[in-house]
Amino acid sequence: MNIPKTLFAALAFCTVGTINAQASLSIADLVVTDVLASNTQADPGEQLAVSCNVKNEGGQLAGISRLKYYFSTDAILDGTDPYLNYDNVVALGPSELGAETANVRVPATTPDGSYFVLLVADYDDDVAEEDETNNVFALPVTVGQSLPLADLTLSAVQVPVPTVSAGDTIAVSTVVDNLGDAAAAAATLKYYLSADAIRDGSDKQLSYDKIDGLAAGASGPEDAALRVTTATVGGNYYLLFVADADDVVVEHDESNNLVAVPIVVTQDDATGILPDLVATGSALDAQLVAAGDKLAVSTTIENVGVAPAAASRLRYYLSVDALLDAGDTYLNYDAVAALDVQASSAENANLTIPTGLSSGPYHVLLSVDSVADVVERLESNNVVALLFTIGTPSGGDPADDPGATKPDLMVTQAWVDSLQVRAGTRASLSCEVENLGNLGAIEATKLKYYLSRDDQYGPGDRYVGYDNVPALGLGELSAESVTPMIPADSAGGSWFLLILVDATDLVAETFESNNVTAVPIDVVIDHPS
Repeated sequence: MNIPKTLFAALAFCTVGTINAQASLSIADLVVTDVLASNTQADPGEQLAVSCNVKNEGGQLAGISRLKYYFSTDAILDGTDPYLNYDNVVALGPSELGAETANVRVPATTPDGSYFVLLVADYDDDVAEEDETNNVFALPVTVGQSLPLADLTLSAVQVPVPTVSAGDTIAVSTVVDNLGDAAAAAATLKYYLSADAIRDGSDKQLSYDKIDGLAAGASGPEDAALRVTTATVGGNYYLLFVADADDVVVEHDESNNLVAVPIVVTQDDATGILPDLVATGSALDAQLVAAGDKLAVSTTIENVGVAPAAASRLRYYLSVDALLDAGDTYLNYDAVAALDVQASSAENANLTIPTGLSSGPYHVLLSVDSVADVVERLESNNVVALLFTIGTPSGGDPADDPGATKPDLMVTQAWVDSLQVRAGTRASLSCEVENLGNLGAIEATKLKYYLSRDDQYGPGDRYVGYDNVPALGLGELSAESVTPMIPADSAGGSWFLLILVDATDLVAETFESNNVTAVPIDVVIDHPS
């Protein structure tokens, strides 16, 4: 393997309206998920049992590949990391999982300290992938006696706008948390503009903050004004927030210092003698569909500019949010004819929703001029997001009444500030509740949060908090947030934070089957039994 694969940082999410973006080809993409270990604290020479799923998040078949395990002093795979074991991974279709297990042995001469077991999907590069940078999962392990150390992480990251014009300034904020069991010395928080979610030498530093020393368990708020230079080329970027950017603090976990927030930079020319393509009257033929079913979409592409537009392509994607990025799933396309000024073209397509998806809110994204055939006045208005729900179809829940004049409350956006949360600490969860029905909700309602091993609400799920939601008129939404405590006795691995809308059933709704939203998290345990 010529190019080392690096650990892909977890992404924060934000709510976006209409944006412009270029999407990558939809091919195979292997990632490692649901990693569990028999123990994450071991002595030199001790054997650990590790299990995981290898998932194909791409849009095409991934052939047979090999998963390899390495031992490392950091979360980055390089030539110095000792090889431990391997698994053969079967061919995987889109969204399919391959369950893998292996016994790995801590090298006998390892000094006490903090290390990682690296699980590397497609180590031998047998599969051509959409993203070659997300193949490594780093599992923290402690060898010998664990020393008290600091652990700096970021929470409550706020970027107020999803789109910014080159030359503009953005006011951002975050909170630096010391989740370790020792004090952290003064450090530096740096902010970067990056073409991807990984910090490297090509990123442009925008600003920095000096972080005061933090006691174990303490937090400190930080804010900055970040200016995007006028020379920045329009396109999709990330704002990187990097705690302890100069690596002056020795930490339990050096892999959780970065949060990447997607943002779009535009180079619009609002007064240029140019065409401008937009999608209007966009609609889906259903608001609730089952994974694997078909969904029809219709729209009209209009040239609202002042010059003719050449032929272009309209692409359709499936997304967990309203932001078009490389993680979205390509579904279909339409060829759009050349359009004179003020001319329009009606377009429609049938979309097959992939199987194996969790229930909850999703978006169909319409990407106008998706391959940039047309130079436009405004490149920032080319994406339209249509919200729908994957779940039990109409009639699957006896309480659903799709033809009635009623409110319909559901979570339309939900995200966590960090996908990894230590047992015994608090997660930071935010969401938006919207009334998508055809009648205002008279009653205020209660939003309840639960910790669950799967994405379905059941009697075994653990209650972790609530929010009061005001009565919502037609089309109104309410932003909610909570910091639920993850119980200290929680097992490590994959969990879900469940959000239950109208948890006490005060409001009779069009759909009662779309009231549960699941947000995945990974629970980390420092001293598992």
